[in-house]
Amino acid sequence: MEVVALIREFGSEKGTVVLGQQHSAAYPAAVAQGFFPTIISPSYEDYSRDLFEETLNDLQWFGAGEPPAWYTGAAWG
Repeated sequence: MEVVALIREFGSEKGTVVLGQQHSAAYPAAVAQGFFPTIISPSYEDYSRDLFEETLNDLQWFGAGEPPAWYTGAAWG
C-alpha cells in the first residue's frame, strides 16, 4: 500500500498511516491491518511544528515507555 507516511506510536498500537487524497482507497486496508488511517489536508504540505505537535497530541500516544517531552495528550477542542 502506498502511503505518505507511517507514524509509529501514535494513533494506534501499530501507528498511524497518513494517506493523501489520491490514496483514500487504501483506508479500509489500513484499518484491517490495525493502523489508524488519516487522510491529510493540504494544510500539512508546509511544515509547522505546532500543527504537527497538536495533531500528534490529538492522535494520542500508544508507544512503549514515556512519550516525547512535548507531548501533552490534549485533544483539539
